[in-house]
Amino acid sequence: MRNFRFVALPAIVLFFGALLWFSRRPQAVAAPPEPRAQRTLSFTYQVRVPADPDAHGAHLRVPLPQSDAFQSISGLQIDSPVHYAEGRDVVYHNFFATFTPSTAQSAAGYDVTLRFTVTRSEHAVNLRAPALVNASAALPVNDPQLKRYLEPDKLVPLNDTIAELARQQTAGETTALQKARSIYDYVVATMRYDKSGEGWGRGDAVWACSPKRGNCTD
Repeated sequence: MRNFRFVALPAIVLFFGALLWFSRRPQAVAAPPEPRAQRTLSFTYQVRVPADPDAHGAHLRVPLPQSDAFQSISGLQIDSPVHYAEGRDVVYHNFFATFTPSTAQSAAGYDVTLRFTVTRSEHAVNLRAPALVNASAALPVNDPQLKRYLEPDKLVPLNDTIAELARQQTAGETTALQKARSIYDYVVATMRYDKSGEGWGRGDAVWACSPKRGNCTD
């Protein structure tokens, strides 16, 4: 028994000493997420409405920039001699300004100038992350926003040219995310920003698939 006490006492001292040391150690703190890369740009957006003596009661609607999770809008200024009112679309919730010129202003033509500053934050996504793949496969089919964006409209039909291109570019793909990526890669590889000639700027998807050019609307 005497030998046991001799061996056990140092062991107990070491044990409690270790507990005390660990309790006084600074606790590991999770590293804060790395700040997202940002850049700030200033824009001047100008609209020129040409003179039109016959444009009685014609209004002009100009989209306005808006802040979201990845961009911040500041210093928005709207300069125009024409009276305007700001509003918001009830379907897509985009902001806009509606200009209501007088008969004399329509006949003479008028200008609208928007100035604002945008601070953009990087939006980096790992498209191969299992969580994202699983989430894309589990999107509810009854989600109103998803349903709306999957519907065709006048300038974006889902048959003929569009349907055939979709079949060609997604052949062999099995998930919605893979199919979306294939279509994205096709658009990036074949389309170019080009406002020469005519036909661009209408958002006509079938037209854009032929000359493979246009502006942001297309």
